[in-house]
Amino acid sequence: ESYLGILQTLVSPVTAIIMLVVVAICAFVGALIAKKLLKKHFKKAGMV
Repeated sequence: ESYLGILQTLVSPVTAIIMLVVVAICAFVGALIAKKLLKKHFKKAGMV
């Protein structure tokens, strides 16, 4: 079988959507954490 055929059997459309949602949630949480950390460091440096 071709690589694409194997990939399509392993990753169904539902699985792809779930993976996309999980990536979006992780990116959002990471952005919130980074925002808090950067704000803390900028306050210490007197930039905010």
